[in-house]
Parts: sequence; C-alpha cells; structure tokens
Amino acid sequence: IALSNIVTITIITIANPTGINFILDFVIYLLLVYIGFIISTLCLAFLLSLLYIPLPRLFIGSLIFTWALAYYVLSTGNLGTLFSVITAFSFILFTLIIGTIIIILFNKKLSLKVKILVIILPIMAWYFLWQSPYLHKSKIPAFTEVYPEATVTPIFEESPAAEGDFSVIRFTYGNGKDKHRKEYGKNVDLISNTVDASEYIDKWPWLRRLFWGFDEKELPLNGRVWIPDGPGPFPLVLITHGNHKMEDFSDAGYSYLGELLASRGFITISLDQNFLNYSNWSGIPKKDMELRAWLILQHLLQVEEFSNTPGTPFYKKVDFEKVALIGHSRGGLASTMAVDYKKWFAQDPSLEGVDRFKIQAVVALAPTDKSVDDKVPYLWDTNYLVIHGAQDADVNSFRGERQYERVRFPSGSRKFKASLYLAEANHSYFNTDWGKWDISIPGGLFLNHRDTMDFNQQREITKIYVSAFLETTLLDSTRYEKLFRNYQYGLEWLPKTLYFNRFENGMFEPINKFYSNKDKRVFDKDVIVDAKGFRIWEIEAAKDRRGNSKNKYGVVLQWNKEGTYTISISDKYINSLKYDPDSLILSIANMARDLDEEIDSYPKVEVEFRNKSGQSVRVSLDEYMPIPVQIKVQYTKIPWFDKIMKKGKYEEEEEPVFHMYEVNLDTIKSLYDNMSYENISEIILHFSNGPGKIMIGDIGYITY
Repeated sequence: IALSNIVTITIITIANPTGINFILDFVIYLLLVYIGFIISTLCLAFLLSLLYIPLPRLFIGSLIFTWALAYYVLSTGNLGTLFSVITAFSFILFTLIIGTIIIILFNKKLSLKVKILVIILPIMAWYFLWQSPYLHKSKIPAFTEVYPEATVTPIFEESPAAEGDFSVIRFTYGNGKDKHRKEYGKNVDLISNTVDASEYIDKWPWLRRLFWGFDEKELPLNGRVWIPDGPGPFPLVLITHGNHKMEDFSDAGYSYLGELLASRGFITISLDQNFLNYSNWSGIPKKDMELRAWLILQHLLQVEEFSNTPGTPFYKKVDFEKVALIGHSRGGLASTMAVDYKKWFAQDPSLEGVDRFKIQAVVALAPTDKSVDDKVPYLWDTNYLVIHGAQDADVNSFRGERQYERVRFPSGSRKFKASLYLAEANHSYFNTDWGKWDISIPGGLFLNHRDTMDFNQQREITKIYVSAFLETTLLDSTRYEKLFRNYQYGLEWLPKTLYFNRFENGMFEPINKFYSNKDKRVFDKDVIVDAKGFRIWEIEAAKDRRGNSKNKYGVVLQWNKEGTYTISISDKYINSLKYDPDSLILSIANMARDLDEEIDSYPKVEVEFRNKSGQSVRVSLDEYMPIPVQIKVQYTKIPWFDKIMKKGKYEEEEEPVFHMYEVNLDTIKSLYDNMSYENISEIILHFSNGPGKIMIGDIGYITY
C-alpha cells in the first residue's frame, strides 16, 4: 500500500507542479495524501466494523483509499471512466504483487528455489503483457519494406539543415522582471514593453498572478533571439509555441531551429507565451487563441521599435518586407490568425501599423484548427507549409489539412502551399523541452512509442523542410523548390520513413472542381466524366480520423477487380488555360480502411493520355510512387486501451491522407510526339489490383 501511494504521489507531483521545486512539491503532496490516508482508512475501517464481518478492516480501508486516489488521478487526466477504473484496479493489484514478492524475498524461512521462482514468474508475466505480439502488435509495416525507391534525381545541393555561413548572436529581450527565468529577469539583454490585454481577458486568477507576478494589464513581451552576425537587413522569423503545462516552459524548445536559421541568414525569435498556457492550478485564459495571435502582432511592433532604435542589436537589420511565422500546435493556428488578423482585431488601436509588415510565409507544425469566435483564418497569397505526424497522440487528426484548403492564391501567383505527413512523427518532438509524451502525465505513461521515430530524426526532417521553405519563400531561391512537390528530391538528406506530400501554387488549373460540383458526370467548362467497373462512384467530403470534414471534396472510387475513370477534356477547358502546363497532378488518398476485408496490397493506378486522333500513351503511377498503404496507428501500449482511453479519441486507427502524384507532360510528349496538352482529349485512369478504394481530391494541370 505504501509503495502504491508513493508511486501515485510521484505522478501527482509531476502532473501538478507548482513551479517552485519538485522536492518541495513532493513533500507537500506526501503530507496531504498521508493525512487523507490516515483519516480515510480509519473512517472506512470504522464503517466496516459496523458490518460485523471478520475482515482486516484497516487493510481493506487503506486499499479502498489507495484505489480511490489512483482512480482520481487517472480520471482527472480525462482518460475516461472505464479506463480509469480498470487501470486503478490493475495498478493496485500490481503493487500488491510487488509487495508480496518483496516480503517473500526477505523471508528467511523460504528456500532459494522458491525465491528464484517468485522472481521468474512475474518477469514472464510482464513479458507476456508488454511484449507479446498478441497484446502489442505494431500497426505499421516495417518502413524499410514500404519505403519506395527514388523515381527522381535527388537535388544535388547541401542539405538545408546544414549550418550556414553566418556566425550567430544570441540574446533575449523582456521587461526584466521575470520571477522564474533570469534570461527574462535580471539577466535580460534588452528591455521591452509590456502590453495591456484586458480587452481579451475577463479573469486572471490570483494564483496565476502569484506565480507570474503580473496580471492581464502587464503582459510581458519576452523573446529568445538568434541573429546573423552581419550588416543585414535580414528576413524575420517568429516562432510561437503551443499549449503545455504553464510551469514547464516551452519557448526554449525551438533553439535547434533558431540556431540553424540564424546561421543561414534569418533573424529568428522564439516568443514566450507560457503565461497563456494551461495550469492545473489556474486553468487557461478563456480567449487564449486570440491572445496568442494578438501577442505575435505585438512582438512585431516591438521588434520594429527596436529596429528603429540606435544601439539595439536589431537596429537597421530587419527586413519587414520578408516576415515568416512558425507555429507549433496552438501556435500554428495562432500564426494563421495573425496573418488574417482583421477578422479578430480590426478595431484594436494597439495594433495600429501592423499592416506595414509583409508576412510572406507561415509554417505550421502539428497545428490545431478550430473556429475562434465562429471564424476561421484564411490565407490569401501567402506561402504555407504544414507538417504533421501520424503518431501524434495530442492533435491526432491531420487538422492542418483544413487550413491547407483555406490557403488561396490569385491566378498566376508563384507562391505555394505544401503539406507533409510523416508516418512515424509525434506531437512533442517538434519541441526539445516537451519530452516524448504527447499528452500530460498520467496519460502519457500509457502511450506507445515503438512506432515513433527517434526525436533527432524528426527534428532533422523539420530543419530540412523549414529551412528549405524559408529560403525558397523569403530569399527567392529555387534550388529547393522541387522538395515540396516531391519529397523524393530530398532523399539524400531525409531520414527513412513514409512521407505523404501535396503541393499547389497559383498556376494550378483544376480539371475537375469537386468542391463546387454536385453532378459526378458534368463539370465546369464542359468537362465530362464517365466511370466503369466501380461499386462506388460518388463525390463526397473528405473526413479525418474522427469523422470531421477536412473542408475538401473529392471523388470516391471503389472497385473489386478493376475500373476505369475517363475524363473527356473539352476545347473550352483547353482554351481557358492561362499558362502552358508542365505537369498533370493528382492527389489521391487510400481509403482501404472502408473495405470489408483487410488487405496488405496497394491499388495499382495507370494514367492513359489519349489525343484527338485516338492515339494513346499509358504510364503507371508506380513509376512515380506506389499508392502507399494506409498508416495504422496504435496509440497506447496495449491495443484495446485505444478503444477505452480518452473517451474513444484513439479508437480509429487509420486516417486517409492525400498524396500528390505528378506526371510530367514533356515525358508524355517524348513517348509520342503528338501528345501535347492541346491535343489531349481524354485522360483515363485505370485502377486494378482490387479490391480497392481511393479518393481523388485534385486533378489538373500545373505550371511551375
């Protein structure tokens, strides 16, 4: 019993820090629990005595209290009632077994053979529970088996994650009064303003004020800065962290990006918004999303003030025509809100002048996405990159795909949006200070990490893509642009895993606009479609793991053996093209999870181009990349925990995710000279290797 309570108290201490000192926290919780233990045990023993049943009343009373404490800790972690009941019972049983083993081992009357047997049997049971393939079966095939061979020539440049030519100057700015971090307190390098956020905060609890030493009227503008050692001006990059335990600070966790980007010519600042994060003691501000976006804009104004002030490290070094925002988790949503700020802050006089800043690019790392005050952000002619991991146990649906669909470009714009979905990435590894647990203790203890990539690999991928993206969008370089069209261009640098990527710019001209079409046969500009051999042929909304719309429509095709999807391209469509296209692109999601039978193979798709004379050229998508198997995720250590933990949040193991395929039109023309895009009258998609089910989200011509 004592062992059980010590373990529970340790978990309580980790899960509910006061921010003062771990040992002091532990002692406080220890005293409180044991006061409760003594009182509860005596009361329960007294109640049991009234039943006149010959039982060890003190022992049973202590057992009930210990179980109730474990249940309380689990249930307050929002892990679900059934899960909490079962796990609390299992925990008590486990500690009783351990206690019994200890007693037996120290019993001098028992033989050595008995003691050895007592040790071996629990070890065997432990192995069965945690290692048995029957209870823990990896849902993902070995990635060395499904990782496709490169079908393009990789980019022969140095890795975007390589250290650049600039030396890096590091410093912090803040108001100099931080109670917990010297770098924002007495050791701060540059004094910044405070801002009054009372317009957006109704209540600032006294415990939050006690911890931080300020209220909503004096929010500090704290930032960690990495700046290239050079004359400038340099592009500006702001990084915003997400929600985490308030007492466990988050802003230093992006140093790996700050160091890299500054060495490659970007002023990079990691913003401190820890005082907006959740605390078990004081909750979270009601309008925390608005506040996160609002503070990003306030930091821009502060940096502008620094850049105009002689003697500061920013003086005349910032290029406000080239600004990028990077956001992780809630910071990802906040960054897009900051771009579309007029939806929320149009009447805020404190933000006068923010329209001077040209935010050219946004990077979202495992972002959340939801409506804020019944509004969602749209990005217009802004470069956008989203990176998400299938093993994400916090934001466990690909929410960034929704924002991806809300990025629009004027015709002819060379700005672009790109998405990257990683089979083995999780939520927390994007931040070096968040550890490996995507959800807080105690829930994080039950998460499965066997299918999660090494944290260094996840951060290497992040560095490669973020650095390449910012060089492409802020420095007008084209040497890494192909990486966003096809990840295989970066195979010389990228760790091995399964990647899904999409790309679109302002020169994409869709052939079939599924989102605006109710008729599955007739589309805009007299484009006609016919389909044969399919059990299902419907236009439907794309949905995420939890059945929520992704703000996208596509055509769903299901076949048993084979089927053909024929698009007749009209002269009206060809004549409407504003640019000479370079490629045909298709975005396809594997929906094999909906099939009646489980299959290990992947669909075969061939694309046939037929010209007006009836001649045709046929290529297989396998030449570019096979349609990948669906990623099946086991979130928890034991599979059936997925069904009962977090109220069914982890119940669905698969989410169909789009991947883009590009068929180069020059390649098609080289196979048959009379196959230029003007002469192509039909595009026929041949599906085989059934049964299969897919969704096509995009099909059209694109120019680069």
